[in-house]
Amino acid sequence: MSVRSLTPQLRERQTDSILCKIPTELFHRIVLWLIDLTGSLRDVSSLLCTCDEIWNKLDFGHNSYLWGRIHALRFDTTAAYRRGYHDFDYRTQAGETRHKSVVLQEITRWTPGDELSLDTLRRAYVMILEDDGKNRKLLIAAGLKNAVVQLCPATLRANRVNNWPVDDEYATLLLWMLWFLTTKEDLAMESPQQRLEMMQLVLPFVVSNCRYASQHAPVTHYEVPFSAALSPGVQSMPTPHGEYPRRHTGETVVVDDFYAGSLEFALPPITEAAKLLWFSRNDMTPRSNLPWLPPTRAVAIQQNRMGPTQEDIAELNAYGSTKLPRTANPDWADALTDAEWELETRHGGRRATKASSLSFDNAWNRITHCFDPQDPAWTVSTYTFGSMSGLWHGHILFPDQAAVLNLVQSTNMPATLSVNTMGIVGTPVFFRLKEYHCAPPRRPIPCLHNAPRTAMNTWFAGGTRNYETADGLRLEAGGHAYYYDTYDPERPTPHDREACEQCQADDAYEEQEMRKRWKQQETEQYESVFESVGLGASSDDDDDDDDAMEEEKRGDPARMYHGRNKCDGVKDIYLTGSMDEKHRQAWGNFDFIGRIRRWDGLIGIVRLSPTAPQTNIFMYGYLHGADNFVGNWSIANTDLTVPGLECAFSMSRRA
Repeated sequence: MSVRSLTPQLRERQTDSILCKIPTELFHRIVLWLIDLTGSLRDVSSLLCTCDEIWNKLDFGHNSYLWGRIHALRFDTTAAYRRGYHDFDYRTQAGETRHKSVVLQEITRWTPGDELSLDTLRRAYVMILEDDGKNRKLLIAAGLKNAVVQLCPATLRANRVNNWPVDDEYATLLLWMLWFLTTKEDLAMESPQQRLEMMQLVLPFVVSNCRYASQHAPVTHYEVPFSAALSPGVQSMPTPHGEYPRRHTGETVVVDDFYAGSLEFALPPITEAAKLLWFSRNDMTPRSNLPWLPPTRAVAIQQNRMGPTQEDIAELNAYGSTKLPRTANPDWADALTDAEWELETRHGGRRATKASSLSFDNAWNRITHCFDPQDPAWTVSTYTFGSMSGLWHGHILFPDQAAVLNLVQSTNMPATLSVNTMGIVGTPVFFRLKEYHCAPPRRPIPCLHNAPRTAMNTWFAGGTRNYETADGLRLEAGGHAYYYDTYDPERPTPHDREACEQCQADDAYEEQEMRKRWKQQETEQYESVFESVGLGASSDDDDDDDDAMEEEKRGDPARMYHGRNKCDGVKDIYLTGSMDEKHRQAWGNFDFIGRIRRWDGLIGIVRLSPTAPQTNIFMYGYLHGADNFVGNWSIANTDLTVPGLECAFSMSRRA
């Protein structure tokens, strides 16, 4: 029962409570202590129902300072601050408290058979991308995991066109939320039947590249924006599933009233979430350790045998192809020093050192900026230097070619579609990569535009010869040499800051932001002094707050993200790799070359066979978190604009 529904006599009687005599600032401190102790707003709701006096002390419309502090206490804020939202003050955070509380309430009220609203799923998705432990804990406590576990299968079964599951916004958000909330314990608790059912439901997204897009811009282009010299007819061809290569729709969704503005973002491809869900469940079934295999490599050498040994199979079972999302500790910041906390909360840029949400920054930049490859108005960081360096391992799915071509030509999804009918065989893949950077004034390797659109032409200038130097790599292509430096996190990028226009603009911007921070810190210091004597700003908030919040500048939704990435001085990133000797002996002899498309962070790697170049494959995909490289592969010397033999892979970082 609300205090507003009480009779005047009862309301007047309740104002005699000792709680009403507590000064407002002290009362607010008590409320914050309660929330910190319980992690819940239930006690605040109860207090709001006591009397008019306490209602006025706690009412959202009159106490934005209090509700802003509640937001900072209850929800994760480090990511939003680091990503550079302007007007990140208590009034703005107070609005976020209201919106996020509504999301949690709707999730709590969800019952089987109901649906969650799109707005709730959008905001929950954003909360996960900002998670440093608190958001995820609140969403799970509200029942989000239970809801998506039930909604995902029901949605994929019900929402179909020609028997194909639909990759609309609702299904996309559900699958991504299911992935983000998956734990090792969840997979262990699934029955074999439940596991196979989920793998079967997402399988169409995993195997049908001709129908579902997997990238924010087609892999047919390394240089983005697309070259105007290319005619539209060269870039796609019709199929029963639409134009190929499949293009990510570019359609965006908007979350209104997001930190006093509007957030516009493009949905991430549903195929990537499906692959993560499929491969993580596939890892739960151990590979059979065949008794006729040599027990160790030493025994295999004695027997003059190549191929896997029992210890190689054991290695596959010990390390899955897909790592599950990391679970952050809500109290992670308590262990930081003052200097470390300063790095975490510095406004704008990518300076965090401990925050779990940092692993989502590239994905965040990708969905909030990579809308239209014809006109990329923003340049943001979509790849963290050094991320692909080191040892990676995983599995590639090799399907039957006739089965793949049948899918390409079929308007309707075959009712019998399965791993068996596709003839899929999973093959281990290992590589150890090195990363090289090209910095001005050096020129990166150009791409071949007036040539067949194969991976080797589009991404690697028709083929390159690589030579390691004392401090990097020399690449030869088309009769020219190109020089790249070995990436070293301890060594600054070798480019001239004084002559770099971007660096000069960055310095001016940083100085402007520093002045803003000084002014804000000065204001907060004054506020702290007034608050200590009971004259804090929260006690003076009046009805003008409502009007002020309505008058907040919304701005262009696509521009409400204000993070600015300083010039990194890198024009191109090149990868080379090989296999450790034990992996060569077990799984074959391959070398690797790769590049990273800076616009959206798409990674393209060619696996090179020294004896059978016709079997070279082109692997392309994104990093998810810091540990998973997931995507598709195709034959490296085939035309990327023509659908052909292609399927999925998933790899995870070992070291």
